[in-house]
Amino acid sequence: MEPARLSALDAAFLALDQPTAPFVVGALLTFERVPLRLPDGALDLAAFSAWLEAELDREPRYRQRIGRVPVLRHPVWVDDAAFDLARHLRVVRAPPPGDRDALFALAGDLLGRDLDLAHPPWELWLVDGLAGGAFAIVAKVHHALVDGVAGVRLVEALLSPSPGRAMPARTGWTASPPPSGVRLLAAEVAHRARTLRGLATPGDVRDAAMVAAGLGSLLVRGLTPAPDVGLNPWPPHRNRRFAGLVQPLARVRAAGERRGATVNDVVLTLASGGLRRLLEGRGVDTGALRGFRAMVPVNARARGDAATSGNRVVLLLVPLPVDEPDPVRRLERVRAATGRMKHGSRDVDAGGLLLRAGDATSPHLVSRVVGLTLRRRAFNVVVTNIPGPARPLYLLDACLIAFHPVINLWPGQSIGFALFSYDDHLYWGLNADAEGMPDLDTVVAGIEADFAVLRGRGLATRRAGAEATNAGAPPRAPALRAATARPRRGRAGRPRGSRGRRRSDSARR
Repeated sequence: MEPARLSALDAAFLALDQPTAPFVVGALLTFERVPLRLPDGALDLAAFSAWLEAELDREPRYRQRIGRVPVLRHPVWVDDAAFDLARHLRVVRAPPPGDRDALFALAGDLLGRDLDLAHPPWELWLVDGLAGGAFAIVAKVHHALVDGVAGVRLVEALLSPSPGRAMPARTGWTASPPPSGVRLLAAEVAHRARTLRGLATPGDVRDAAMVAAGLGSLLVRGLTPAPDVGLNPWPPHRNRRFAGLVQPLARVRAAGERRGATVNDVVLTLASGGLRRLLEGRGVDTGALRGFRAMVPVNARARGDAATSGNRVVLLLVPLPVDEPDPVRRLERVRAATGRMKHGSRDVDAGGLLLRAGDATSPHLVSRVVGLTLRRRAFNVVVTNIPGPARPLYLLDACLIAFHPVINLWPGQSIGFALFSYDDHLYWGLNADAEGMPDLDTVVAGIEADFAVLRGRGLATRRAGAEATNAGAPPRAPALRAATARPRRGRAGRPRGSRGRRRSDSARR
């Protein structure tokens, strides 16, 4: 079998990695209780390791490290003959009192640490000592290995839709011998030739010309600086701070549908509102602010692509109307902007053309173009929204009660927004530069306040006021707010309010 090469975008994420801005994505997963304990109540690390080893037998990519093609230096995945699970699986105890704030603080600390790129670039930190007997996992993966959609599929592969799943049996794994340099070089040259032929023979010359023109327009916008409002330090700081909140997904969707907007539109509106409140608190005249932009990854996977690794996204620039004080009018402006991108823009096709050109020539093409846009401050912030499973998931017999995603901080960024829908709720993960964002709580407060407004408009005043009180909390996770509370169970053993398999949120967004 030929070694798997990293795509041009995978390779770009590897090249853009910096000591103070590591390209590490992941998630904070919270379970209702520890799934594997010893008689004295301690976490049974040996049993957990055995479970993970068996699961990794089905996901061999996570036992591979990054190698290089001779001469061309393109990165490829090769088996790590020195793979040792102990290098990737760690245990840590949450600081007292083990509540949500303690868990978020610990997650921020772990996210700021490097991954060892000499071995498979991922880590799982098992977090014990949480209030109420809860248990958490901080998952860290290099962005070259996985994007948000692949990460969701990996989680669904590792976890189960019902409790009581037996410990999986080992199927065994043996590292393949390293491929020869000649073989790697021949495979890379052949791949580039095939990709180049595909670029040189477009099926529709007129359509290809339009895509090329769209690429030119996309590059011009990427080289046009977004406003400097103190959110884009260069170089960034190393330490991280993490925050999260959660909203009922049906209410988020309803807030958009009343105005012909999608869940993504509502997300961009709320992120804009949180940033607006932050900037106002810092004395920025937001009413005069124009050209504020977010970079938004868009899934570019072909139908039927079920890969649990790799990046298949196009990076788009979306204007955020932080100058608009009214959340409803801001939502209308976001909806209009995203509508133009969906129906009158070739940005997705143009971005795909750039990635294919990088695959046909050199991975440095994409990394240098993206690096140039970063130095030109093409965007102020990253916002990514990933649809996840609508049903609850279980690690053996422990229910996953919260899933806060983590996006890396790109060079020159001080905050990133990642969102994930799971079991009828929308989970936010805010990853921030600890030194550059001491007022991160202001962003969270702005999101919650604007969500209350979007939900309340058009409803009775009494009902709107009652709902605003708990705008960010799901009814099934009170104390640690999605970290310690045990979900109430229905007759079927699932949390009340959960449903079985249903149409993916991606079809509605």
